[in-house]
Amino acid sequence: MPPPGVCLNIIEARYKKDGFGKFTKPQKFLGQDYEQLKQYCLTRGVSFIDETFLPDRRSIGQEILRHGILSPSELACVEWRRPAEIVRFPVLVLDGVSRFDFGQGKLGNCWFLASIGALTFQKSIFAEVAPLEQRFDENYCGIFHFRFWRFGQWEDVVIDDKLPTINGRLIFVHSKNQNEFWPALLEKAYAKYFYADIDICGLSPDFFNESDSSQWTTSVYEGRWVAGTTAGGCLNYRGIKSHCKCVETLNTYSIS
Repeated sequence: MPPPGVCLNIIEARYKKDGFGKFTKPQKFLGQDYEQLKQYCLTRGVSFIDETFLPDRRSIGQEILRHGILSPSELACVEWRRPAEIVRFPVLVLDGVSRFDFGQGKLGNCWFLASIGALTFQKSIFAEVAPLEQRFDENYCGIFHFRFWRFGQWEDVVIDDKLPTINGRLIFVHSKNQNEFWPALLEKAYAKYFYADIDICGLSPDFFNESDSSQWTTSVYEGRWVAGTTAGGCLNYRGIKSHCKCVETLNTYSIS
């Protein structure tokens, strides 16, 4: 048997050789083909379960407990439900997308909300990240996919639509309209994509000494922030102090 990861590395090399990684031909994350998996489920009349990112406690991560985001008793109450088990008429997108569509859940990932908020200003790019043809209709079988651009290439990430809930309510990012599920599903795809690379916060805090503070202030006033990007902190790390009065810690800023 080859060492762990060798098969995936071989598949990835073949994809690159065949031109995968472009938006029109994104690389298949973990070798999962959305169309093939969907057709398999439709043919057999089953709902998709993602074996690479199972809907259980392991996919939430131990950082949830370590940072006190969920108590042990709350974690024990988590139920993984599909959108149709949460509301009667689920949709991916309802009446377009806006930065006002969604709210933050228990997880301190306002940086993620700011990022997708900036994304809603660029409708064409949003449609590349979240293919809008996905529906909860007769061709629904519990499988969705989203695309992320990293290191110069697009990757297509497949997920099932089981979402963590407590008492029937989504725990993390959720739409303000209970029937709309693109924010929650996009967050799940992002978590799967970066699960092996980052912890539950997604960002490592920067610590500054006195000599660093003046450089930080200078960069805030003189640095060039690019429209459509974000900058900010994370409320999971509450001990960090800001050296600049114009930028607050525990907040994230979206530049549009």
